[in-house]
Amino acid sequence: MRKDSFKEKAFKCALFSAKHAFFACLVIFLLTLAGGFAIFYKNYISIQSEDFSDVSVKGHLDEESYDKLKSFWRDNEARFNAADTLEYPDIFSAGD
Repeated sequence: MRKDSFKEKAFKCALFSAKHAFFACLVIFLLTLAGGFAIFYKNYISIQSEDFSDVSVKGHLDEESYDKLKSFWRDNEARFNAADTLEYPDIFSAGD
């Protein structure tokens, strides 16, 4: 018995998938569903079971940088509110 080449095996697999399209789509759907569940489990369920009580937050808040950031946002908000009050000419009017 002769060994089939990779090309022939791929052709037979594609031909089988084409003849049984419903089952091929069902298999692809189930594989996708299983992969989605695995990702969901890894990112949501397994994290809930971990204990994060021993983790300490080691961060330093730089007051000067925080004040600069607050003033930057205040300035942006003031410019945004000032732009809202401008009245623009109506370019579609007949020149009233």
